[in-house]
Amino acid sequence: MERARPTEPAERRRADLVLSDRTQTAALRDFLRWAVPGVRLLHIPGGGDEPDTLALLAPPGVLLTAIGLLPGYLASRRTPLSVSITIDGRSVTLYPDNLSVITPVLTRFLNI
Repeated sequence: MERARPTEPAERRRADLVLSDRTQTAALRDFLRWAVPGVRLLHIPGGGDEPDTLALLAPPGVLLTAIGLLPGYLASRRTPLSVSITIDGRSVTLYPDNLSVITPVLTRFLNI
């Protein structure tokens, strides 16, 4: 009897998020951990002038799902927020109202 081979995990990609208000990074991490269970999150504290970074590791489709939730999150905060998203050294800035413009760019970044 042949043993079943474990399936290969989907390719994980990395997206780095930097919020316009660094004090909100931990709250965003907690929100994404709850809302997108398939994403691995790493909070990288900044120092001095360097902002905090939230690294997301997941298959490309899961990253797009997580990013798709961000406009609602950004709009729900007391102060207006934006988030810079960097994938493979290429960056875009997401605001609560420009997801439809950013999604095709991110899809190209992720080679989907």
